[in-house]
Amino acid sequence: MTRTEARVRFMHLIGNLLAYAGEIGIDVICTDFDRTQAEQELYVRKGKSKTMDSRHLEWLAMDLAVMKGGEIDWSHEFGDEYEVLGEYWESLDPLCR
Repeated sequence: MTRTEARVRFMHLIGNLLAYAGEIGIDVICTDFDRTQAEQELYVRKGKSKTMDSRHLEWLAMDLAVMKGGEIDWSHEFGDEYEVLGEYWESLDPLCR
């Protein structure tokens, strides 16, 4: 699969994830999609990312945040919305990790 084909496939998979979130009543927003090399370097320096091998640099990653009461809910607990969406995402395709 070419890089462009992978990006197109990724976008279709994101569409599936967003549709699923809507179907089960989880409101989400995208907080980060693509990053430049400089942005990734800054994220690593600030501890927001652990690697310079981020899939964001290839347009093959997207960060989602769960919305509750009109605000981003960054809390993560076992079995919460993030886990439900993550399990669904990983079930879609090997590209989804």
